[in-house]
Amino acid sequence: MKKLTATVLTLLMCVGLLTGCGITVVQYTPAGSTPDVEPTPETTPSGDLEVPEGELAMGFYMTAAYASGHSGSSNASADADGLAQANVDIYAVTINSEGVIVDCKIDAIQCKTNFNTSGAITTDLTSEILSKMELDDDYAMRGASSISAEWDEQVRALEEYCIGKTPDEVAGIAVDDSGVATDADLVAGITMPLANFIDGVVAACNNARVNGAKEGDTLYLQQSSSYSDSSADASAEADGLAQVDVTAGAYTLAADGTITDIDLDCVQTKINFNASGELTTEEGTTWTTKTDLDDDYNMRPASPIGAEWDEQTAYFEEYCIGKTVAQVAGISIDAETNHPTEADLITGCTMNVNSFIAVLEKSQSTLEVPEGELAMGFYMTTSYDTSYSGSHAASADGNGLAQANIDIYAVTINSEGVIVDCKIDAIQAKTEFDASGALVTEVGANNPSKMELGDDYAMRAASGIGAEWDEQVIALQNYCIGKTPAEIQGIALDDAGKATDADLIAGITMPLGDFIAGVVAACNNARVNGAKEGDTLYLHSDSYLSDSSAAASADADGLAQNDTTAGAYTIAADGTITDIDLDCVQTKINFNASGELTTEEGTTWTTKTDLDDGYNMRPASPIGAEWDEQTAYFEEYCIGKTVAQVAGISIDAETNHPTEADLITGCTMNVNSFIAVLEKSAA
Repeated sequence: MKKLTATVLTLLMCVGLLTGCGITVVQYTPAGSTPDVEPTPETTPSGDLEVPEGELAMGFYMTAAYASGHSGSSNASADADGLAQANVDIYAVTINSEGVIVDCKIDAIQCKTNFNTSGAITTDLTSEILSKMELDDDYAMRGASSISAEWDEQVRALEEYCIGKTPDEVAGIAVDDSGVATDADLVAGITMPLANFIDGVVAACNNARVNGAKEGDTLYLQQSSSYSDSSADASAEADGLAQVDVTAGAYTLAADGTITDIDLDCVQTKINFNASGELTTEEGTTWTTKTDLDDDYNMRPASPIGAEWDEQTAYFEEYCIGKTVAQVAGISIDAETNHPTEADLITGCTMNVNSFIAVLEKSQSTLEVPEGELAMGFYMTTSYDTSYSGSHAASADGNGLAQANIDIYAVTINSEGVIVDCKIDAIQAKTEFDASGALVTEVGANNPSKMELGDDYAMRAASGIGAEWDEQVIALQNYCIGKTPAEIQGIALDDAGKATDADLIAGITMPLGDFIAGVVAACNNARVNGAKEGDTLYLHSDSYLSDSSAAASADADGLAQNDTTAGAYTIAADGTITDIDLDCVQTKINFNASGELTTEEGTTWTTKTDLDDGYNMRPASPIGAEWDEQTAYFEEYCIGKTVAQVAGISIDAETNHPTEADLITGCTMNVNSFIAVLEKSAA
C-alpha cells in the first residue's frame, strides 16, 4: 500500500539506549592513554543467514568516533569557541528469504559541544540534537555539492540503490581512488565518498537476525540524542567533559502498527578539554555501545533486579513485540525517577526507558491536514482461509473449496485528526474443484463483497443480536466516525476479542481485533491528496476467478487464482473525483489431481503495489513502466474528472488497453477493473 512519509517528532530525553546484535565499536579511551583500534566492520558478508519465506531478517549497526580534521573538533581561541565533536553513524536493513535487501536506512548524528578559552561550555545543554536526516536542508551541504543535492537526498539515493541487491553486491560497489562511486546510477545521486557507508550497510547485514519481522513490514531507523548532565566545565583541578548520550534503534512495524522486531542500543560519547580551552581527548578515540560493554557498563550492582543494561534492554525489546508504539509509549512511568512501574515490565526492566520511547515515537507520522481538506487512507490485506467454513479438500461426497479472504478499509480524516468517514468491506474469493482436481467454478465468476451480498451472506440467524454482517460492520463504521485513530486503537476488548463498550455491543458482536487493526492501518496510510471536507468516501472492489486458473493433472497442481482489485476514492458534490487509491491482489491456491489442497496454511499474498518491481510488468510494458507506476498515473488521470468521464475513455476491444491520448503516455495496461470499482459508486 502507499505509505505516508513519517514526519519527525523530536523529543529531548536522556539515558538508556538500544540493544544491538553483534555491534562492533571501540572502547572509550581517556585522554593520555593509548586508544584501542576499532576493528574495521566486516565488509565481507557472512552469507549464512537463513530467512524463512515470508519473513524478514533485520540488522542494525551503530558506530561512534572522535571527529577531527578541518570541520571536526578544535581548540578554543580568542577568535572562536572550541568544538568537541563526536560522530555517530547508524545503519539498518531488512533482508528477505532470497538474501536480497528489502529496505535500507542510514543516518548520522554529529554530537557537537562548544567551549571557550577558559574551558566553560557555551552550548545550551538543553538544546535538541537532530540527525542529518532530521536536519534536512539545515545541514547546508547543498551549496558545496557538485550535484546540488543535500546530505539526506544523497543518502536516500544510496539507500534506494542498495534495495534489491544482496549484501555481496553492496560490498562490491566500485569506487574510484577518492572513494566516490563509479556506477553511473549512483554518481547521479551521490557524490560523497562511499567506503564508510558501504562498511556500515554490510555490517548491518552481518548483524541481521530473524526475530519476527514479516514481508510487508516497514523498517524504521531513529535516534534520540541529548547532552548529558554529566557534562561539566573545566577547572584548575579537572578537565571539562562534553558528553552526549545517543540512543538509536532499528525496528519494524506491521501494517496494523504493531512492532514485529526491534533492536536498540546506546553510546555515550565523552570528549575532554582543559581550562585553557584545549582538547585533551586523543584523536582516533572511539566509543563502545552499552550493549557491547555488557558487564563493563557496570549497572548490575546498582540495579534493584540485579540486571545489566543490555539485559534490561533485551527485556524491554521483548516487551515491545506485538504492541503498538502508542501502547509502549503509554506505559506507566514514575514521574520522579523516570523508571517504569508497569507490572509486566518491571520484572526485567527497571531503568529509565524514556529514550527508547522517544526513538519509537519518531516512527509515528504527524498527519498535517490543512483546514477544510481531508486525508484519505486505504488498506488491503489477504489471508488463506483454512477455518472450519473455509478451504477444504474434495471428497466423494462434495467438492473441495479454495478460499482466500481479502479485507479492505478506507478512512477520511480532517484537520482536527478526527475520522470523518470509515468504510470496511471483505471479499471471500471462493473456487470449487472436484475430487479429480477439475475446476467446478466457472472462470470469470464474480466474487461479490460481503457488503454487496447483504442478507445473502446469511449471518443473521447465527447472530446473537439478529444482525447481518453488513449491519454489524456499518455499526462499527459509525462508531469510528468522530474518533481519533488512537481512540480506535484503544477500543477495549474482552478475552474473546469482542467489544466491552456498551455502545458497540449493541451493534456488533463479532470479534473486533482484525477490524481495529485494519482501520488503524488505513489511518496510518492516510495522505492529503485533494479530498475536501464535504466530499463523499467510497470503498469498492472488483473480484473474479482469473483465466490463469487451471485444473490439476498428473503433471501439475491445479490453480485457483482470483484477481481482486479494490480502491478508496472521494467524490465532490459536483461528481468529480478528488482523491483515489487503487490496488490489486492475485490470490493463488493450489490443489492436486486427488482433490487435495497443496497450498500451505498461513499463506498470504502481497498486493501489486507492494510487489513493486517484483510484479515484473516492466519488461513486457510498451512504455517500460511497472504496474504500480501505471496505476499511479491512472489515479492522477482520474483526479478532477467524473466517474462517467473516466468510464467513457476509449479502450481497444481486443486488448482491453486504453487508447486515450492523455492516458497512454503513462498507462497502457488493462484498466477495466479500475473502472468497475469506480462505477460502483453509482449504486
